[in-house]
Amino acid sequence: YTDAVIPQISFMNDENSFAIADNRLIFYKGDQIPTSNQEILLSEEIRSVYFIEAYVGLVYINADGETKYRMDVYTEQGKKILSKKFDLEYTDIYFNKECAVLYNDAQCLVFNMKGVEKFNGTFKHSVNALLPTASINKYVAVSQGKIEMMELK
Repeated sequence: YTDAVIPQISFMNDENSFAIADNRLIFYKGDQIPTSNQEILLSEEIRSVYFIEAYVGLVYINADGETKYRMDVYTEQGKKILSKKFDLEYTDIYFNKECAVLYNDAQCLVFNMKGVEKFNGTFKHSVNALLPTASINKYVAVSQGKIEMMELK
């Protein structure tokens, strides 16, 4: 791409990968010689990128001012499945099989891939890391001198 700078190329799994350019998001399919199967032109500056095997999430400063941020989530084939606005000043975001988890040391926001909030609240103690478990409803909260299991009901 002669008109683009591509600072990130990542493999989602054995068959699918993606590249983030300054003006586009490109999805590739194939293991030996990947070929482009979807290209999305971008007009906004990306603040951060998060992904797992099934999803890529791009976070932007929300231009409409309604909330501070917006995250667009795409499938491994490049289909946009969600555009979620939020105000949380996050330190990390990760996806599990069905949800996106955004958190900082004091707050957490969990929503599914349809945009439905599953949890939006605060921690009792300052959290250094929030880790997924094998269950989509359980998380490990790591604090200074303490590790706690959290379960969403």
